[in-house]
Amino acid sequence: MLIHGRTLSSSTWRPSPSAFVSLLGSYGGGNHFGECELIKVQDSERARSAAKVFGLRDKHVAFLSHCGSRGWGVLLAEGQFKSMQKKFAEWGIPLPGSDRHMMHAPLGSPGADAYLDDMALGADFATVNHMLINALVPLLVRAGANVSERLERHGFYPAGGGRVVVEIEPTRNAKPLQLLERGARLSAHAVATVACLSPSIAPREIEVLRDRLGLTEQETRIVEIPNPIGPGNAATVEIRYEHITEVFSGVGEVGRSAEAVARAIADDARDYIASEKPVGSYLADQLMVPLAMLAGGRYATGPLSNHARTNLEIVRVFGGKVSVDESDTVHVGRMLPS
Repeated sequence: MLIHGRTLSSSTWRPSPSAFVSLLGSYGGGNHFGECELIKVQDSERARSAAKVFGLRDKHVAFLSHCGSRGWGVLLAEGQFKSMQKKFAEWGIPLPGSDRHMMHAPLGSPGADAYLDDMALGADFATVNHMLINALVPLLVRAGANVSERLERHGFYPAGGGRVVVEIEPTRNAKPLQLLERGARLSAHAVATVACLSPSIAPREIEVLRDRLGLTEQETRIVEIPNPIGPGNAATVEIRYEHITEVFSGVGEVGRSAEAVARAIADDARDYIASEKPVGSYLADQLMVPLAMLAGGRYATGPLSNHARTNLEIVRVFGGKVSVDESDTVHVGRMLPS
C-alpha cells in the first residue's frame, strides 16, 4: 500500500518511504520533545503515591519523551485535503467558512474511507515510534549499541525549525543480551488520546482499562490534542518491569466503540502479564535483527508471530544463526565478525 497505493501518488509527497523509516525512534519538532529532568517529589501523601506509580524517586533523574508521526500524518492529511478540494469543486459546493480544513465526506463514502485509512496509518506510525523509544532502544543500549539523542532546539509546524539529533555510532562494546525474566513490576499507566472527536471517548476507554487492568486514577491520563489537524483517537498501556518495558496500544476506528478499542488493548496486556514471559510478540520480532547485528543473545517470549518468523528467515539468509527452543526462547547468534 505504501509503495503502490494512494499514499505515494499524493501530490504532496516529497520524501521516499525509506526517509520516514529512518525517522523512527526520533522526536522531531513542533510540540515533541525529549527532556532529562531532576525529580522533586512534594511532601504530601498524594505526591508520594503518584511518584510511586510512575517509578519516580526524589532527587533522581528521569527522562520524559513526547513523540509523534514525524510529519507522516501531516503529509497524509494534506494529500486528503487536496483530494477533497477537487471533489468540492466538482460538486460546486463552497468550502465551509472558506476553510479548506473544514471539508467533509459522508461516512462510508470512498472519500471518507480513504481519509480514515490514512489517519490510521499516521497513528500507527506514531505508535511504532513510541514503542521504539520506550521499549526497543533501551534494550539495544543494554546490548551495547552506541546510541545517543539530544534536543537542540524547538520548532513549530509549519514554520519548522525544530531539531533533534540521534547519533548511532560503531560500537566496540556489544555484548549478548540475556532477557529471560521480567524482574519485579515497577509501574503501569494508561493514556487515552483524542482529537476533534466526542469528549466521551477517552473517559470511556480509560474506564475499561482501569476496570480490566486494575489501574488507579493516578495510573491513567487523558490527553486532548490542542489545535489538531484532523480527528483521531488512540490509547496506550505501558507496563514497566525491572528488566523490560512493554507497550500495548490501539487506534480508534469508525464503527468500533471506545469500549471495544480499550478491551482489545487490555486483553493484549492481560495475556502478556499472564504469560510471565518478558518479551511480548511485537518486541520479539523487533529485537531479532538488531541483536544479530550486535553480539546476539537470547530472550524468552511466546509463540512467534508471522513477522518474527520472517525476520528469523532474513537473519538466516544473511548467514546468521537463529533458533527457537521448546520453551519459546529465541537464541540469536552474532551475524557479523567481532
